[in-house]
Amino acid sequence: MHVLRRPGHVSNALGDTRNRWVRQPLRTRRRNLQVGTKSRFVHAISAVILATGFVGAIADPAAAYPLCDQPDPPLACEAPTDPPPPPPPTGTGSPNVSLDSVTRQPGGLSVGGTGFDPNTGSGIQIQISIDGSTVGTLVTNPSTKAYSGILPARAGSQVCATAVNVGAGSSKTVCRAFTVRVNPFGSFDEVSSELLRMRVRVKGWLIDPDTANPISLYMYIDGRLAGAGLSSLYRPEVGTANPGYGSAHGFDLSVPADFGTHYVCLHGINVGAGDATALLGCKTVSLLKPALPKPTNLTATVVGTSVTLSWTDNAVDEEQYRISGVYGLRILPAHSGTGPMSYQIGGLVPGITYCASVVAYNSDHAEDPARVCFTGVGPDPWPY
Repeated sequence: MHVLRRPGHVSNALGDTRNRWVRQPLRTRRRNLQVGTKSRFVHAISAVILATGFVGAIADPAAAYPLCDQPDPPLACEAPTDPPPPPPPTGTGSPNVSLDSVTRQPGGLSVGGTGFDPNTGSGIQIQISIDGSTVGTLVTNPSTKAYSGILPARAGSQVCATAVNVGAGSSKTVCRAFTVRVNPFGSFDEVSSELLRMRVRVKGWLIDPDTANPISLYMYIDGRLAGAGLSSLYRPEVGTANPGYGSAHGFDLSVPADFGTHYVCLHGINVGAGDATALLGCKTVSLLKPALPKPTNLTATVVGTSVTLSWTDNAVDEEQYRISGVYGLRILPAHSGTGPMSYQIGGLVPGITYCASVVAYNSDHAEDPARVCFTGVGPDPWPY
């Protein structure tokens, strides 16, 4: 019978000298035990335990026996290592995503929806883009799968949300048609003239999508800057139609102007992204001098199918006289000074009543015409 003893230097036929476990005859072991010490016995028993693998039952192999302290201990002396972490969950599906809400708010674009990937239990990235350009990335809540946030805005007409794929599958994108404004917008409600004050007045409302504060506007008359104002008047209907921006966005502005017909344009001053200014709209307005003195003593004398209109000219600076209401507009040259004037019109239809207007016209003045009505008599000028 043989047992294992502690390693010793053993040479084989090739001259390889290694520390090896070697056998000892039982009788030699007994002799060693007889002449040896208690430590030798413990050494032998420990070697057997190590060689047969029972050392696994011992919590710390290095403490079981000093043999593990040697430079080249047996494999059984190695300390256990932690198991590797489990691999991430794997799946075969692509992510799902929804884009439930898109609104323009002061400072950006508010978006919200849900998204998840079957390959992970964690939140996933949702990339938001406007007309194909990414403006930001949000992360879904792992529990609710929801995402929401306010991201920088840029001009566009389509907003998309892309769920970034995890593991197997591919990313998924959903889109919504939505006009994203970055320039000021509003309404040029009306333009009017203030004759006594010689001013042009404009009203409306104006909002910049990047701020809830009132913004400035410029007023141009015939291509020249005529004045500036602030859109800060209370307009409750504007606040109702544009949630998040408040109601202080109205304007009522008047500026001096010369007599005549003018082309009035309004420009909003931009805040944040977008153009420096934005055209709100243009309208035409006339600021006219008081009407010239209108004709007096206007009469109509009908003879057959013709009528002679007669009146007294009371204006001195008219550019022309205009007669309307009988087969179109007729223009007469200006009359020198004041005094009687007349004009004959033919082609009247018997039994038909006509009304004529006569006015002294000047392009810088309002019109105040004189009117008269009459009925055609005599044979029909266009018999059937």
